[in-house]
Amino acid sequence: MAEAIAFVAGATGYTGRAVVETLVARGVDTVAHVRPDSSRRAEWTQRWEALGARVDATAWEVSALRQTFVRIRPTLIFALLGTTRARARQEGRGATEAYEAIDYGLTMMLHEAAVACDHAPRLVYLSAAGVRPDTRNRYMAARARVERALRDTGSPLAAEAIERVIPALDAHATAWARQRISACEATRVRGEQSEALLDRRMACLERRRQQLEAVVGVLAAPDPEVVEHAVQTLDALGSLEACADLAALQAQYPPPEGEAMRAAVTALHARVAALEAAAKAGRASTMVQEARAVVEEAAALDYPPLQAEAHYARHLVDHLLAEHEPAIVEAVAAHRWATMVGDARTAWRAALAVARDVGRSARGTEDALRWLETARGWGERIELGAADRSHASRVRGEVLQHGDRVDEAIAELAGSLEQLEAESAPAGVLAGHHVGLAYLLRRAGRLDEARTHALQGIEQLEASLGQSHPEVARAYAILAQLEGARGDASSALTAIEHAVSIWRAITGESSMPHASALRERGDALTALGRFEPAIADYERALRILEALEHREPIEEVMTTVNLANTLSAQGQTTRALEFMERSLDRAIETFGADSVKVAEIRLNYGGDLAQAGRHEEGLEQSRLGLELLE
Repeated sequence: MAEAIAFVAGATGYTGRAVVETLVARGVDTVAHVRPDSSRRAEWTQRWEALGARVDATAWEVSALRQTFVRIRPTLIFALLGTTRARARQEGRGATEAYEAIDYGLTMMLHEAAVACDHAPRLVYLSAAGVRPDTRNRYMAARARVERALRDTGSPLAAEAIERVIPALDAHATAWARQRISACEATRVRGEQSEALLDRRMACLERRRQQLEAVVGVLAAPDPEVVEHAVQTLDALGSLEACADLAALQAQYPPPEGEAMRAAVTALHARVAALEAAAKAGRASTMVQEARAVVEEAAALDYPPLQAEAHYARHLVDHLLAEHEPAIVEAVAAHRWATMVGDARTAWRAALAVARDVGRSARGTEDALRWLETARGWGERIELGAADRSHASRVRGEVLQHGDRVDEAIAELAGSLEQLEAESAPAGVLAGHHVGLAYLLRRAGRLDEARTHALQGIEQLEASLGQSHPEVARAYAILAQLEGARGDASSALTAIEHAVSIWRAITGESSMPHASALRERGDALTALGRFEPAIADYERALRILEALEHREPIEEVMTTVNLANTLSAQGQTTRALEFMERSLDRAIETFGADSVKVAEIRLNYGGDLAQAGRHEEGLEQSRLGLELLE
């Protein structure tokens, strides 16, 4: 650590003294800041120099601090600033005034001076809020419950969830508080905006507060399912930038009139926020009745902005339960209401949602592309972050690949990835593109390129999410498919074993993801000629799928077909025919009688029938399959 240089602001405080002593003891070149007007400046200078630290007494001005930072080039700037009520009284200030001037004001000076430096020092901020179980601060009390609940689940993801989720919640809460102060100052101090616009900003910030409380409330429940989806649950936090977009706020629908109406709308907004947070936390199956209720109650209140958000929340529940047709209906309704009231962000989200669900089959590709164009138009009216743009690009890639326009899908994701890399987007955002490209390149037969992207995606996912996360499991499953396509069944088995172990650890042995991983392990075992364990995996996967309340028909079809093929390869023709017939019926029900998947199953079925000596039936199934492919 000898190359590190630490600048400690607040070095004379209780925490500051401990930090200076610890840094010096660890061999860090430490600069202890002392207020230039301190009555004990000489005493502190002597103390710190005797310890081995340098002493600085730069005035509390941004330009002066910046010059000091340029001169000493600290790699770490510790903001350990705070005051007390007693000191505030001594200085003739109120406590609130003192907190604003010192805890907030001086910290922001440090931040501004640090940001202006070209060597990008890291600012280390110490929160002065010590949380006790009986704290009356609702946010801090809930934050403490989140940490406790995540640990109490016993999930292997708990530590990783705490490490990633708590700082994100803190950052969002801090940004919310700053924006609220800024909104008030813009009207009451600087006179830059009207009272009416302040009301709209405050209404927007109130909805964001409700979303934050909803997310914290969901995360505070000791549930392994919630821990698994903890990072995704943060998506339910709305954009704070939207609450500072004055032009967009002025164009939106007026706030509700009348005290009773405002109270009713606020209460239902809170329920919608809680619904979306719960759905993203993996609890969609428990929220079906509530999703219907909020839509009905929003319609009864007849406040259009709330109707847009309620329909979108219900869409989310339907989508996560793979109820795609109802999900489309709700997303279209959300878009209609959002368009009516000028809610650009909800309209953007809804248009993307329609495109994603409509584009699940080749028949819906053109409609989906039109919805994507609509989403692009809405996106131009709001500030989209890297994660938003990444999401939109991946939806477009999915739509194109479902429409068998794989080369276009590859170009879409590759172009987006290049742009995101140029912007130094977070590893977690880039990882989704790498994994998506791996899947598409495999379909295009570009297996070596696909493998490179898969490995890079896995590395970035493990770095950003940890080694035991659902996204990591999905990436290993794609790598397994790639290795199988490359003819390396042993590497495929190794990769899918990673996915199986992750799903078993975080969702148990009776989940749809675990069933899917078992099917893919069966594929790898079949390729190695290990038919008995492969059949056992397929049969176990089918038992899991059949027991699920919300079944995924595509997964059931694929598992049944692969089981039938493996039984046939082992010579169990009668059982193979039984499962092939079952898979054909399910495929017709799921994909339609004229789909490519049905054609492929008919051809396999025809071969099995011929092998069983039922030649005429086999020829008929093969003929039907070929006609569909033609």
